[in-house]
Amino acid sequence: MVNTFVNVRGIELANIVDRVALALEVLCLAVFVVLGVKWLATDPASHGFTLDPLFNAATFDPSLVISAVSLGVLSFLGFDGIATLSEEAKDGRRGPGRAMMASLLIVGTLFVLQTYLAGCISPDGAVFKDDQGNAFYLVAQVVGGRPLYVVCALATALSWGIFTALAAQTAVSRILFAMGRDGNLPRPLAKVHPKYRTPYVASLFVGVLTLVLVLTFGQLGTDTISLFVNFGALTAFLLLHMTVIGYFFVKKRDGRWVAHLVSPLLGMLIIGYTWWGLDVPAKVLGLIWIAVGMGYYLVLRYVLRRDVKLGG
Repeated sequence: MVNTFVNVRGIELANIVDRVALALEVLCLAVFVVLGVKWLATDPASHGFTLDPLFNAATFDPSLVISAVSLGVLSFLGFDGIATLSEEAKDGRRGPGRAMMASLLIVGTLFVLQTYLAGCISPDGAVFKDDQGNAFYLVAQVVGGRPLYVVCALATALSWGIFTALAAQTAVSRILFAMGRDGNLPRPLAKVHPKYRTPYVASLFVGVLTLVLVLTFGQLGTDTISLFVNFGALTAFLLLHMTVIGYFFVKKRDGRWVAHLVSPLLGMLIIGYTWWGLDVPAKVLGLIWIAVGMGYYLVLRYVLRRDVKLGG
């Protein structure tokens, strides 16, 4: 309800909420980093700074790394949602692309920093061997006591429950708005609020649909839902790499074989390998989802005779 209200009220309010969320998250991370560095440098029980969290020949397992890529995909999903705000950006043509690359670089750096410190604090995982679900919070407790454990857990709960969901609802509502405007979905989804200038019908629909999905699939657990989400994300990114080759290298013949052929092919290999490693239930539901989408496309294209652009 809170996220739906913010999205209907306007992108400026969503921007304010996002800025507050960012400040709180960065503050929480900064506290952990400072206390972690201090603990590693001064506490007699620490093993000090080491490169083992980055690479340890005795424990390195390529198959284990690949199996974790799927989880990594879910953890970093969201950067692509920036593209849905191109019509509301100051520089709609170049701004979203630059913002996506910048966000990936910044978030990736911060993620490596905090996990490196956590690896140094507990290199053998003994701190969380009996409770792996709360691994990072238990590591934070080592350097900051129970208060830092609670603060990190609360920050994660707020991030997942409100701030991340807010950004996701914002992105999805813009996609539904664009598809409704193009006639690929019911046109009421393209209605814009006369005062707030937001796609309020699409935002309300996403809010209601989110509630229904949470109540329906919430009992399956986050692991199962994550697999379904990962299937959609990996499939979409795989098709995106294919379209880069088809559009730029084949159709446009721009000759940029490294950027528009080699790089997408490498991406397809990595994503394809990860996709193949997903569990069977995720693949079954995902393939059903693709079949329904293709069926809907065929109905629009050949039954209703609409000029539909795939991925448009």
